[in-house]
Amino acid sequence: MAIFAILNFLLGAVLGHRFKIQVLLPTIVVSAIVAIGIGIARADDAWLIGLTVTLASVCLQIGYLCGTVTSAPAVASRAEQIRDHKFGVQIALGHAKSISTDPYENVGIRSVVGDGHQVRH
Repeated sequence: MAIFAILNFLLGAVLGHRFKIQVLLPTIVVSAIVAIGIGIARADDAWLIGLTVTLASVCLQIGYLCGTVTSAPAVASRAEQIRDHKFGVQIALGHAKSISTDPYENVGIRSVVGDGHQVRH
C-alpha cells in the first residue's frame, strides 16, 4: 500500500506540474479502479480496499498540489520573460510611446478604399 501511495503522490506531482485540475478527477477514478483490482487480486478485506482507494485519492491530490506549487515560480518567470521581451522590442523599435488603451490602435489594420488609397483603421 505504501508503494502505491508514493506512486500516486508522484503521479499527482507530475500532473500538477503539467496539466490543469480537470485531469485530476479521471486520474482519481482510474487510480481507484486499479486499487480495487489489486485489492481483489490479493483477496484483501473490503475495509482495506476502501482505505487504499482513499489513500490513493488523497496522495494524488496532495501530489497535484505540490506539483502546482513547485511549477508556479517557473510559470511566473516565463510570463515575466515574455512580457519583458515584448516590451523591450517595443522600446527598441520606438513604439513604446504609441501604446494606448485602444486595442486596435497598435494593430495597424489597413484596408484599401474604393479609390485605391490605404486607410488605417
